Amino acid sequence: MAEIAVNPSKTVCPACKDGGAVVLDYSMGDLVCTSCGLVLEGNCLDQGAEWRNFGTEGVENGQRVNERERGDRSNAHDMESDEMGSTGISGTTAAARNLQKAHLSSDRATSGGPVSTVKQEKKALIMFKAKIQETAGHLSLGNGIVNRCIGLYQDLVAKDDGLKQRHPISWYCALVHIASTQERATRTIREVAQANATAAGKGEAHLEKQIDKRVKQISKTLGLGQLGAYVEDQELMARLVNRLYLSSQICKPASHISKEAYKYGLVGKSPQTAIVASSILIVAWLLNVEAKPTFTNVSTIAKEPEATVRAVYRNIHPHIRRLLPKDFVLQASLETLPNPRADDNNFAHQTLL
Repeated sequence: MAEIAVNPSKTVCPACKDGGAVVLDYSMGDLVCTSCGLVLEGNCLDQGAEWRNFGTEGVENGQRVNERERGDRSNAHDMESDEMGSTGISGTTAAARNLQKAHLSSDRATSGGPVSTVKQEKKALIMFKAKIQETAGHLSLGNGIVNRCIGLYQDLVAKDDGLKQRHPISWYCALVHIASTQERATRTIREVAQANATAAGKGEAHLEKQIDKRVKQISKTLGLGQLGAYVEDQELMARLVNRLYLSSQICKPASHISKEAYKYGLVGKSPQTAIVASSILIVAWLLNVEAKPTFTNVSTIAKEPEATVRAVYRNIHPHIRRLLPKDFVLQASLETLPNPRADDNNFAHQTLL
């Protein structure tokens, strides 16, 4: 604010010569004689640089250096904090209170609001990544699956702004299952449940049901398409074949049978792992491998109920000839394939024949 400046020679009225009657009207900045009413000088304002004193009133400790500060520098940019300084608004009038309220709202809008939200989102993402790494780590899955899970998480956040930060272990397991499928490194729901049941403190069967429920919910939210749709997964096929100690030459024809079975609608919504297991069994028998797998073998390796694998096999069995690749060379006739309703004891007898 500009300061009042008065010429000392004009403190005596030239008209009535009365010095005691001359007063300064601070509201108008005029020098007035109260005796005769003469305005000795108007607009008694110092138009020089404005200065403000930011020292604590009544405190005189230490050397008085830079006691006064330019008022027009009060909003100088703080280079260290990269923030703009501001001047508070004082006063108790309605207008002052409105200005104070507007000033406070502005401060919150430019700092406390969006910045706080961004910090919360970053914190939530860090927590999510740590949890998903732990869940995927139980299955020895790498960064590719973790990154895919992060992408799914971000898609979920975009779909639901109120997405809560805390989720049960089944939710993380469901994301790992979906991500592994999309990355062609499928880990079945049962495999995910078995790997994480101990850490979750839950039974495998109970956790498996919870994961299956979460998978359906997430798939519906993200519009991932119909569950049970065929996804060609060479890694899954190779992994199951390797666990059965079979030759890798089984993989390609078994994948073809699985794909064709989906194409012709022979397997409905059966789990893909059960269809892959049945296809491996068929090809192994038609190639007349030395140690032919049984339903128990393939269902155990695929971590699917034996009844499910048998049901898939029964649906495929009548159509095997048209499901085989055209260049497939039979090493055994189709009649040598196991009876869909035979138990494993009959399998052993049939293998010896």
